[in-house]
Amino acid sequence: MHFDSALTNISEDKLGRKEFATQIANGLVKSFKNNHESIVIGINGEWGSGKSTLVNFVVQEIENLTKDDEYKPVIIRFNPWMFSGQKELQTIFLKEMYLVIKRDLGFFKKHAKNAAPLLDSLELLINATVFIKNPALVGASSRITSFFKNAINSINKVEDIHKLKGDIDKSIIATGLKIYITIDDIDRLNPTEVVEILQMVKLNANFANTVFLLCYDYNVVVSALKNKFGENGEKYLEKIVQVDYTLPHISKDKIKELFVEEIGELFENEELNKELKEFVEQDKLILPFFSTLRDMYRFLNAVKLRLEFIHEELNVGDFLLIETLRIFDKKAYQFVLNSSDILIGNYQESVQQRKDRILNISELEQASQKSIKIIKRCFYLDTSTVIYNYGAFRGRMKGIGDKPYFARYFSLNLSINDIPEKYYKDYFISENKVEILEEVNSNYSLFNYMMFLKRRLKSIKDIKETCFVIFTFMSNYNQPSNKDITINYDLWDLLKRIESEEARPFLLKILNTSPFNNYHLKICSDILYNYREKKSDNYYFLLRQDEELKGFIIKLRKVYNDTANSILQKVIKNHEMLYKIEFKHFIFYTIYEVEEHSKKLKAKFIELRNLLEDKDLLFVLGNTMKLMQASTYSQVSERHSFRILKYLFPYWLESDYVKDRLDNLDKENLTLEEQNLIKIFYMAYENNFDENKYYDFETGTDVSEHFRRGR
Repeated sequence: MHFDSALTNISEDKLGRKEFATQIANGLVKSFKNNHESIVIGINGEWGSGKSTLVNFVVQEIENLTKDDEYKPVIIRFNPWMFSGQKELQTIFLKEMYLVIKRDLGFFKKHAKNAAPLLDSLELLINATVFIKNPALVGASSRITSFFKNAINSINKVEDIHKLKGDIDKSIIATGLKIYITIDDIDRLNPTEVVEILQMVKLNANFANTVFLLCYDYNVVVSALKNKFGENGEKYLEKIVQVDYTLPHISKDKIKELFVEEIGELFENEELNKELKEFVEQDKLILPFFSTLRDMYRFLNAVKLRLEFIHEELNVGDFLLIETLRIFDKKAYQFVLNSSDILIGNYQESVQQRKDRILNISELEQASQKSIKIIKRCFYLDTSTVIYNYGAFRGRMKGIGDKPYFARYFSLNLSINDIPEKYYKDYFISENKVEILEEVNSNYSLFNYMMFLKRRLKSIKDIKETCFVIFTFMSNYNQPSNKDITINYDLWDLLKRIESEEARPFLLKILNTSPFNNYHLKICSDILYNYREKKSDNYYFLLRQDEELKGFIIKLRKVYNDTANSILQKVIKNHEMLYKIEFKHFIFYTIYEVEEHSKKLKAKFIELRNLLEDKDLLFVLGNTMKLMQASTYSQVSERHSFRILKYLFPYWLESDYVKDRLDNLDKENLTLEEQNLIKIFYMAYENNFDENKYYDFETGTDVSEHFRRGR
């Protein structure tokens, strides 16, 4: 952490102030040799420019230059801001001076004779100052002797103070004392206190052999003096300060150099330090907010406190940019915090539409150009092209422009829907990547996980390996839920990233690597259906027209047939019922690929049908009818309604066979759902499977009069 305190050791100098401090120190030490006048030096600079540090360096150099002298200089450090709001700053200062000199004179035994009168005179001056400011305090002061009380009442107060100051000057010269007094943070005082301190320096504390080093922001102090002296405030300050040193301006290049250096050593985590350093080396958006080193250290302190425990869960660069707004532009930060929907937008907008919409918002029109540049960078408004997918901009990993990550930048912890970064890191080093998908699927959104995992796959090797992982994962689920099945599309996304000529043989390699299962059916049925219907948009990389396409389709059909045969053997031999998802692909297969079936395979489907118990037949029939393509919504109930079409029944489940089975079915102990299913089949059969008829499975009724097509 960088505490807001000045440096005290000149060896820590990073701004080249050492030479400047040495020049000032040399001049002061030399001027003291043959001169006893009080000197007032001004150190002028803006808040945070390093005035206090420079004064500390000057004092350190003075101590180095006088280390061989017989008597060391007396250093008095006074910060009136510590006593701001209290009465009598002058009295507080004189007491401080008294205590320091008393302490240091203890080492000057040779001058004990002269030291005692000096301390007595200082004590008298302190009490006289208190008396003049507030006579009522005299009675309460235990340090004022009865002699002083009588004396102070019998002499002219002003003349007595002049005499006391003269006595103090003589004693200081006699003891050989060299006194350096630093007064810091004058620009933080209220106007009345500024005037009081400067009056003290000029009138009441300008002792012999004394150098004042005053630290202030010139503009702030002059403004305070104008409250008292009007337009003469500037001349008043010039009258008090004999020599004014204005701190050299710290260049942006120097601040950036220090910024890069400091942020590269901010944490014990070297990888994080490296990432931070690499970002700020290229960044041009944060630096304009740093007017002084104090701004820079304020920023670094905030990053130190907020980033360490969540840096793996967000984009470090975006965090630094948003943190810049939080610290230096509260309004812009609040706008971003409250505007995720506005800033992230949706995939239907073009980049230019987003720019026009967002940049014309009144809150942004009032923001500084520096802040607008950060917002543009974070939300991809500084680019002419951007790929948007599922609420996330495909660009920076874990960026604030990715909707699932947005809230992390403000809460700095994970919500229940967030996926910890460890799952992404572990994926690339784990020997069992399928287990990671299973764990994510059990606890988080696998859809979101895959969306961001795909963006981290940079090499063809990683892409191909992940295709195998997805295939294996999906193969483990005979009846996947909706969120599981969505990653089927991730497989196609990854296959598209493989060179076209490699995609087909690689897919066949995947299909032939693992034992045949339901997922083989899913993949093959999707591709074969699109091939048959000449719908190649979704699978253009596999179904492009070339001389290799026919051979690919033949091999794919073989995989499908082998898979279907394998699963049917299991069902027939073990009397295991197919899961709905498996049955769905058999339906598609037998409807669209019937002419490709061998007689042997057709016979097995017939055998499967004959093995079905009544309850199983109802299950198969229900799922077959609910897979019919045509559906709409009822205007009355808003439920799904279906057309029952004869040509969509597979050859092995023809309608006459089903009717015969239902006629002889034991209809006792049927569920309401099964009763409704039978009703609908009979109605559709009697209507000769009229395509204009619609049925509601929930009520078992004909709703043709109430439907509306489409949604």
